[in-house]
Amino acid sequence: MSALARYLRSSTFRLAVVYLLLFEGSVCVVLGFVYWTTAMHLEEGADAAIDRELRSLTARFRGGGLASFSRVLEDRVARSPRGPYIYLFATAGRRALAGNVSGWPDAASASGGWVEFPLWAAREPDDTPHLARARISVLPGGLLLLVGRDMHEIDRACRRIRLALAWSFGLTLILAVLGAFAMGRGTMRRIDAINRASREIMRGDLARRIPTRGTRDDFDQLAEQLNAMLDRIQELMDGIRRVTDDIAHDLKTPLTRLRTRLEELRDSGGLGSDSAESVEAAIGESDRLLATFAALLRIARVESHGSREGFTGLDLGALAGDAVDLYEPYAHESGRELVFRGAGRELPATGDRDLLFQALSNLVDNALRHGEGRVVVEAGMAPAPGGGPGARIVVRDEGPGVPEEDRERVFRRFVRLEASRNTTGNGLGLALVEAVAILHGGRVELAENEASRGGAGLRVTLLLPVGEPSPGSEGERSQGIESAFAHRTDVGHAGG
Repeated sequence: MSALARYLRSSTFRLAVVYLLLFEGSVCVVLGFVYWTTAMHLEEGADAAIDRELRSLTARFRGGGLASFSRVLEDRVARSPRGPYIYLFATAGRRALAGNVSGWPDAASASGGWVEFPLWAAREPDDTPHLARARISVLPGGLLLLVGRDMHEIDRACRRIRLALAWSFGLTLILAVLGAFAMGRGTMRRIDAINRASREIMRGDLARRIPTRGTRDDFDQLAEQLNAMLDRIQELMDGIRRVTDDIAHDLKTPLTRLRTRLEELRDSGGLGSDSAESVEAAIGESDRLLATFAALLRIARVESHGSREGFTGLDLGALAGDAVDLYEPYAHESGRELVFRGAGRELPATGDRDLLFQALSNLVDNALRHGEGRVVVEAGMAPAPGGGPGARIVVRDEGPGVPEEDRERVFRRFVRLEASRNTTGNGLGLALVEAVAILHGGRVELAENEASRGGAGLRVTLLLPVGEPSPGSEGERSQGIESAFAHRTDVGHAGG
């Protein structure tokens, strides 16, 4: 999923959209209020000017008589023949006597007060009609005086204001979107940093911590709390590992001595047949206990092997083929078919050769001991768990398989399913495989074997990232088989 798609589906984007809507709603209210107050101010100014002009002419009519009023009105009309001010002096019957409009407006009554009308009816017919606003005054003798103003300029000013406010709204919308996106990206970067650290921790790097910026903001406080929790978890995990390691170390020595003494007792020749069988069984139990403790120690070393200093270049396909070669005699003796299907090309990777070979050997051993029918090992290319090129090693059998509800549980230490109770093993094989996979940046998946010819079957898939290999020789590859023989009794057989 791309970064943009992840951002659009995130809660950060939803919060940014809510912020954007609230911000733009506030801007609309503010701009609407500005426009309303400005338009009201212009209209009130025009009304005040009309009112002053009407009072001035009415006072001149009352004080100077008709002759003086006529001269003043003609002078006003001469100065503004086509507006913006409108003058009309008429008889009580609305017949025009003087003014700069051709006739009495239809919408204007003779009772006085304010009136609005289209100005084209009083001017040239071809003109675009303008809204005019006027006030009517009744003079002595029933004469009528209409004083008004062409509102075209005010309307045009209001239109310009509306256009400017629309542009302002658009600009604020763009700025708000950019601001919300920038804020969201900043938040997403902080969250991505937490997610990256969390993924590294889940992969086994318990020393990894969530980065802080030193700003003491909410994210820094959250990171500090999480880091403190991780410190405590790591401390507890280290304590558990130390206890496991110490117990394994402390018990391994007396068990080794006990086994040695049992062997000496068996080889002394002074035991009866029943006693010799009991001693032999006790030696076998000692071997299984020693294998269990060795497996625990090896898993602990793998999980704490964070430096990866033992990694070298290798070919995963050849390593899987070596594991199959190791178990072919055992499969032949048990009447089972073990098939290897290589990738047909090199699968270069960087890793610990011994650990990877042990993990692959455990998977093949599990399939042969707990499965049924033919066992197929396949090596090929596949996407790596973290993206990019990767290798896929698949081990399939035709046995009873693992129920879906138990597929996570079998990776825990000492977990063995009921079907595996009667077979040898200690329930640590898959735990070691998972630990090795996590160490190499991969993962292990369990699924039903669709190609099984009898029963559900089990398909175990080991996914690992691949990279450029270091030069190696056939002698180096054969070290994996030798190492497996050296460690085979250490790990024991994985159960379930």
